[in-house]
Amino acid sequence: MAEEIKATADLARKVEINIEQPDRIEIRDLRVSTVVGVYPEERHQPRDVIVNLVLVPESRAACRSDDLSDAVDYDAVAAAIRDLGENSRCELIEALSENIASLILDNFSVERVELTLDKPNALPHARSVAYTICRSRNSETNSTRPGIS
Repeated sequence: MAEEIKATADLARKVEINIEQPDRIEIRDLRVSTVVGVYPEERHQPRDVIVNLVLVPESRAACRSDDLSDAVDYDAVAAAIRDLGENSRCELIEALSENIASLILDNFSVERVELTLDKPNALPHARSVAYTICRSRNSETNSTRPGIS
């Protein structure tokens, strides 16, 4: 009996939920074709930008159920971002980043999103220029921007 109690306590320590570090879904190096830029030569043809995301799901239900309906469907998230990019004509990567974060928070069971958007070859002698934002469902900056569905 004492061995069973010790084994249960050991297991409980292994699966202890760390509130300081929430569960995360990471989407890395998602290529999105979009028109973005302020210069005339950037406004004519789509270019690839790279999106890296950290999504904090609203619940851990999928961990217990092993059911996609309880999870954040990251394939649907990626498709929505690609669709937004294809239909976007932002001038600034800041605005495109905000639109992507709003899209995710407004349409998926995500509590928080951290997003880095890289614009490759934006500067001579630099691999890319990147913009990083962090938005959460309870922040005041999450309203959907005009023109975003």
